[in-house]
Amino acid sequence: MKAETMYLQPDQHLVGVTKEWHTRKKDGKNIAYLILDRSGKIALLTQKLPAVAEFINDNLVHPNEPWAKVNTVGMWEILNQTGGRVGGFHKNRWRVVSVDLENASSTFEAARIDHETAAVIGTSACYEVCA
Repeated sequence: MKAETMYLQPDQHLVGVTKEWHTRKKDGKNIAYLILDRSGKIALLTQKLPAVAEFINDNLVHPNEPWAKVNTVGMWEILNQTGGRVGGFHKNRWRVVSVDLENASSTFEAARIDHETAAVIGTSACYEVCA
């Protein structure tokens, strides 16, 4: 089953997030993943990294650039990294940060200000959006 992609318009705001089925916990807490594009084009929020990796590869990577495709393992390895050889970016473009589910909507709203587009990837019933 493919995850749904919900693009948020500039006048829409994410106000609530509930746990999706079969998602990971970190230190006993439910978490979401904030994926930020270094170029400022898109900010993504999800609870499942494989779904966002598939979305990036299908929609944001040019077919003539197979080296730019992301993978779930690479995103796990770069999770919450800010330094090192690649500066905390997967494929020198994507930063992946875990956030508590309770704070996910406010953290996402603060991060999307710096990006042209914002999208939520997952089960639409778990994300509350208002205008």
